[in-house]
Amino acid sequence: MVSGIRRQPKAAWRRHPSRSGRRVFSAATLKSGLLALVALAAVAVTLQVSVAGVFRSSRPQLALRFAPYDAEARARLAAQLVGAEDGAADARALALDAVGRDPVQPIALRVLGQGLDTGDDRSAANAMALMLQSERLSRRDVATQLWLIEHFNTQRDPADTIRHIDVVLRSSDDARPTVFPILDLISSDPEGRRLVLRALAGKPNWTSAFATFVTEAAVNLDFAAEVATMLLDARNPDDRDKYHALLGRLVQSGRPDLAWNLYTQRGLAPRGATAQSVRNGSLEAAEDGSPFDWSVVEDPELWASRERLGEAGGYVLRLAGYNGRSGEVARQYLNLAPGLHQMRARAGDIPAEAHERPELRLECASGAQGRVLASVVPSGSGAAARELSAAFTVPSDCRFQRLGIHIAGDGPLKDSLPWVDDFRIN
Repeated sequence: MVSGIRRQPKAAWRRHPSRSGRRVFSAATLKSGLLALVALAAVAVTLQVSVAGVFRSSRPQLALRFAPYDAEARARLAAQLVGAEDGAADARALALDAVGRDPVQPIALRVLGQGLDTGDDRSAANAMALMLQSERLSRRDVATQLWLIEHFNTQRDPADTIRHIDVVLRSSDDARPTVFPILDLISSDPEGRRLVLRALAGKPNWTSAFATFVTEAAVNLDFAAEVATMLLDARNPDDRDKYHALLGRLVQSGRPDLAWNLYTQRGLAPRGATAQSVRNGSLEAAEDGSPFDWSVVEDPELWASRERLGEAGGYVLRLAGYNGRSGEVARQYLNLAPGLHQMRARAGDIPAEAHERPELRLECASGAQGRVLASVVPSGSGAAARELSAAFTVPSDCRFQRLGIHIAGDGPLKDSLPWVDDFRIN
């Protein structure tokens, strides 16, 4: 080695003498660059596919910006356009394009079926063929199942209607608010009711939710009672709450007889309650949650509350109505036999103003609903307890009755509020 001369590092490229003076790259550098370009292209494709996969269901238009030819995104955009104003033609074009790119797109087939005029026999047959093909490809497409449900329900075919209802309910919780009322409607037909009950007997995953629906919202109350008897267990606290919701709806709808049957036969009534003319008349027990025990109002300016009368006393029902509010604050439905009866109770802390004193009122809750059988108001005022009593006759067309406690009051809430206790009917 010659002293004083340093070696230069090898460059990635060398400048070779040439007439043009261009730089000439080595083969290794060119290969590395090509690999980098391929990697970038792969990343871009992966990103497009990933974005399309994330947004094709919720935002198909955004997905198509990244993947313009994504068949599923095109099908889902077509489905959105079906219900849009003047969107039918675009929906059909997108659906046809999606099927052309991927012939097993169930949503696209469904959109094509929805776009056909089912009033024409040939079009109706084509629509049904498309819908059945869509269902074969995916039983989880809710809109396809709803179309089939509506079709078979219109054709008065309860068996196929319920079969498709079962399919959609097993796969979609979101479909329940739409489909449960259809089952309620089908139950009005004896054959439809039999088929619905047979489906429920198989205990599909939607039975609990359907039991909640029928007890809280079903129009067919006889069917609701039958479903409750079939699915609910009064020993289960949640099921007991559902029963109570149904009992309340039954008495409000003028069906206290059906409510009473459930109350007495399904383990809802406390021991010995059915033998009492007034249940929990002493107020010493907590309410059982049914309309055949005490139900109280809890509005800000109109309410009743079960409270102790002093430290050593028993429970009474405190009553409050003020700032001009008045009305019923407690009620209980009774099942008294026809004939002559005597109603008794105690009351205390009676206001001086006569219109602010509590009223005990007994009315018919069946037959001649609203007919007043008895009404009693304390005749005097004062803190001391006093007896209330009234004789009345229950007519033969008044099988169930409603015992209500009414109160009224002007001005602000008073320090001393009236109370009632010890209800008895002989």
